[in-house]
Amino acid sequence: MSQQINGPTITLTAGEDLIAFRRVKISGSTVLYADAGDPGIGVVQAAVDYSEDSNATIRLDNAGTSKMMASGAISAGANVYPAADGKITATVNGRCIGKAIEAATTDGDIIEVLPYNEDMIYTNSVDITAAEMKALAATQKELIPAPGADNYIEVLGLTFILDYGSEVLAEPSAPDDLEVVYDTAGGTSIADVIGDWVIQSADSITSPQIKNLGIVAATTIVNKAVVLDNTGGEYTGNATGDTVVTVKSVYKIHPAGLA
Repeated sequence: MSQQINGPTITLTAGEDLIAFRRVKISGSTVLYADAGDPGIGVVQAAVDYSEDSNATIRLDNAGTSKMMASGAISAGANVYPAADGKITATVNGRCIGKAIEAATTDGDIIEVLPYNEDMIYTNSVDITAAEMKALAATQKELIPAPGADNYIEVLGLTFILDYGSEVLAEPSAPDDLEVVYDTAGGTSIADVIGDWVIQSADSITSPQIKNLGIVAATTIVNKAVVLDNTGGEYTGNATGDTVVTVKSVYKIHPAGLA
């Protein structure tokens, strides 16, 4: 049974019959279903029979959580996107509008969703195994997933935690620096590089300084994931494979307004 954490609501005039828990948009002096690609304003809270009573109670986006109707299967924790007739989908389709708190199995399922809000601050935590650290120059590790079409990520802070294992990680071709970038190796740099921190022989923590991006092409950051790269040769060492690096990210998601 889905629940929601109630936020502010508003009563508006429906321009068509509405089914509860579907996304709606403003259309003139009325509200209609928000289709894929439409900027919705919220979720209708109860069914509206347009011919009898056109008052529609809308739970506004960007506060609390909201029940929403799925158009198909959605995994718990998945990003959700607009679908036709006010429903939501896990298929990337325009701007990401929230994250599913619970799973949907079929069309018409109603699930709890945390709506994305430009003013909200998000956090993410990623564990990187020793094997992944030792392959990082070839295969970057995703720290924050791509935010969806016409959105970009603003990283506010990064914390690296080294859970030291049995042996040190070694850098055979120093400097083998860690760098947080958009998209892939050589992408737009987000923070100062991290030098020999990873080769410490004890548990340790570091937080690189976030950079001013300066002037960059929008295509290099819009709808791009944030990844961790090794700018030198691959690390070696820690033969036991029990060292783990955890990266904690603090960030916002913004619409670019370029679509």
